[in-house]
Amino acid sequence: DGVGKTALVIAAATENFQKEAPPVMPPTRLPADLFPDAVPMIVCDTSSKAEWRDVFESECAQSDVVLLCYSCRSLASLERVRSYWLPELKRLQVLDKPILLVGCQQDTWVPEPPSAAPSGQSASSSASAVAVASSSGPDDTGSAVDNRGEDALPLDDQVRVAMEKVLSDIVSSWREVELCLTCSALKMDHVQSVFSHAQRAVLYPVGPLYDARSGELKRPCVRALKRIFLLCDADRDGFLCDAELNHFQTACFNTPLQPEELDGVRKVVMAKISDGVRPGAGLTLKGFLYLQALFVDRGRMDATWTVLRTFGYDNDLTLRDELTRLPASLAAAAGGTATSAAPRDQVAELSDKGIRFFCDVFARFDRDDDGLLSPADLEEVFSTAPDNPWKKYPDLAAVTDQDTSCDISSASSSRGRSRSGSGEVRDD
Repeated sequence: DGVGKTALVIAAATENFQKEAPPVMPPTRLPADLFPDAVPMIVCDTSSKAEWRDVFESECAQSDVVLLCYSCRSLASLERVRSYWLPELKRLQVLDKPILLVGCQQDTWVPEPPSAAPSGQSASSSASAVAVASSSGPDDTGSAVDNRGEDALPLDDQVRVAMEKVLSDIVSSWREVELCLTCSALKMDHVQSVFSHAQRAVLYPVGPLYDARSGELKRPCVRALKRIFLLCDADRDGFLCDAELNHFQTACFNTPLQPEELDGVRKVVMAKISDGVRPGAGLTLKGFLYLQALFVDRGRMDATWTVLRTFGYDNDLTLRDELTRLPASLAAAAGGTATSAAPRDQVAELSDKGIRFFCDVFARFDRDDDGLLSPADLEEVFSTAPDNPWKKYPDLAAVTDQDTSCDISSASSSRGRSRSGSGEVRDD
């Protein structure tokens, strides 16, 4: 018989166990009211039979997340996940999607499944799609027909230990597997939780945030979080005091922290990061990054994504278009639009206010106060951007620090002027 994947889909859709299930279910819509994030989901069941191969590959390519199912009572089905299905998903180049390993027929396995992670706030109102792959063999039907009955015996201890070892090996060898879950369609245990986790893996993806192999936040995520830290550091002293931390907390989560909660945050950071908090000053950048990494490590990607989205980041950790496009007033004055370039014979000129802003930035990052920005200074200037734009010019990087330095006098005097007829284009 099969591993129980189709019975799982039916149980999620009908909230009932169906003993005689078809080999494959048609695409099944799970309504929004089933999920904490109120986002509907389309579940695409698949088969491992050869005649279904094209459909399987197509569904995997179009899906947002893949549930790879095995039977909790079948060591062979779990071994096949390791030996065939994960390498096959790698061959199909779908391992960049969230992969959840789901043990069906959990009622045959004595240990209780892990508890579900807490739910976060919704980040999207669009439907997500999930492909469900079975760990049955390539020539069977992948059927979810279940003839165990209510009196199914628990697994032999030796088989259970062997399965736990295989699971441990899969988790350590295949970092692309984000989560391992177990469920029982027969008992209706953790059925909805499986699909809630699948949806959250799409709404709050861990891939852009965290490198599972190194166990660290990814560089673009660190740069984005550093920008957020600096924006919240209103007095620019390099620390988030209680007032600044509460402003951040309220902006992201609409709830300030109580004094005892602030003390708890500091204690958590100080227990792990010696320079994460400065007494009397506040949370350092290292401490702030540690807290966000802790959220991810504990499966609370929704918290980190809430922070990032509050400050304008999309799922690829770039700022949303409306935050970076040319202001409409400037675009209109220059003869273009907010989404199109101005005519080639026109450029925008910095106003006096804009020049003062950049001179202030220059002075803040001129760490040795020599009136020059070295390559290291420039790197720090752009440390909160996706990348340093000066890296696009390798010829500049090949010369000496002194030659590549930017002089504040030349920077402030290099003002581009744009004229259309007799008028200048300006914007404050």
